[in-house]
Amino acid sequence: MVEKTLQKIRAIEEKAEEIVKLAHESSVVNLKKNRERHTQELESLEKQSKKEEKDLLASSQEEAQKEVKVIGADSKKEIDELKKKSLPKTAQAKKEVLRCLS
Repeated sequence: MVEKTLQKIRAIEEKAEEIVKLAHESSVVNLKKNRERHTQELESLEKQSKKEEKDLLASSQEEAQKEVKVIGADSKKEIDELKKKSLPKTAQAKKEVLRCLS
């Protein structure tokens, strides 16, 4: 009777060891799958981040080029206005210089 009980205990222990072994293997497999999934997600996020950065740089560059054009046009207008305003004064100054030289 004691031997039968010991055999049952050994059988239960063997089953428990098998269950623990299977649980460990299952957790290892799950860990590997999760690690792989996280690696793929990280790569995806890195690609998305690089794309967003590239798009942001492109839009910033376009905006800067537009501002350069606007500033250039405004500067040209201001220069033209200054030329128009100074033209009568320079013409008068030229006349006086010519008069003094003659």
